[in-house]
Amino acid sequence: KIKYLRIAEKAGDIDQEIFGQKIEFDRTGFEWAYYGTLHFKFKLNLRHLFCNLDFAGLVEDAPLLEAVDFLQSLLREGKSLRQAPPADFPTGVIAKGVQRYMYTVADKRKDKRLEVDRYEFLVYRQLRNALEAGNVYIRDSNDFRSFEDDLISAERWKDKDAVLREIGSPVLLAPIEETLEALHDVVKSGKARYIGASSMYSWQFCKALHLAKEHGWTRFSTMQNHYNLLYREEEREMLPLCADSGIGLIPWSPLARGRLARAWSEETPRTRTDSYGNALYASTVDSDRRIVDEVAAIASARGVPNAQIALAWLTQKPIVSAPIIGASRIRHLEDAVAALTLNLTAAEIARMEAPYVPHAVVGHS
Repeated sequence: KIKYLRIAEKAGDIDQEIFGQKIEFDRTGFEWAYYGTLHFKFKLNLRHLFCNLDFAGLVEDAPLLEAVDFLQSLLREGKSLRQAPPADFPTGVIAKGVQRYMYTVADKRKDKRLEVDRYEFLVYRQLRNALEAGNVYIRDSNDFRSFEDDLISAERWKDKDAVLREIGSPVLLAPIEETLEALHDVVKSGKARYIGASSMYSWQFCKALHLAKEHGWTRFSTMQNHYNLLYREEEREMLPLCADSGIGLIPWSPLARGRLARAWSEETPRTRTDSYGNALYASTVDSDRRIVDEVAAIASARGVPNAQIALAWLTQKPIVSAPIIGASRIRHLEDAVAALTLNLTAAEIARMEAPYVPHAVVGHS
């Protein structure tokens, strides 16, 4: 009897002709069985690594991130997966094609039982694939930082041209005319319908709009800038320019990298390791704390999370089309949707805006 076959890497079930007998190799089933044989110390190390990472990703991966959040919550509390009721496990991550591996039928019952070991392996497997595809990121890693923000340190950025040459960014080094013409060619070729710009000085954006009009090139439709309750320097020039020019605003970091979503004293892995975020708000701690306290007080009075109040403040600004949210949990999406129908009073808005003090320009150079 042939127990195992060496078969080249290939997706799906693989058929092999062995000694005239057709044998089907169920690779997926083999992987499920193999995970069950791993040494418990290996599993502990894998879980330790898994629990010490914070993941974020695209909306399309919400079922996976929900399952990740569920497993992390259990394991971080020192609980066994078997201590959780099977009905509590998020099943959106279980694709139809693998359901037969995820459930077993009890001997004397007709109902199916979720195999929690296999469920855990499924989450690890899909998380690995999503990380490799670039759809999910580990927060505070270089990949996530380059996805979310430009994390070149202020010290290195003093020699900007050298840094850009080092990382190979010809578009950033090129004259703005070349960049605008190249973007126009992208639109003309049908590869994009609209183009947008991100954080820059108002005079730079004004110049780009003027050049596009002068040469008949495609004009910027959106501005993705740094704007939230803790950083409102954009209100001085960029917002009036965009309003006058008919440019839609899609601000990044609407929750100030989480500061507006939690109590000021609450510490998270991100607050301890997010050097870029700490640099953005390091010089205005006292006023920022007062703003966060006002957000928390209003949220408590209304019985909603802090994030909904901070996002509602932003979405009620007429110039804002939509904030860019980094949703890594289902509740993040729920808060963003709820904020659209949460109408703040003029008094509440004034309370949150009153403690603000001028900030140094950050987020671009």
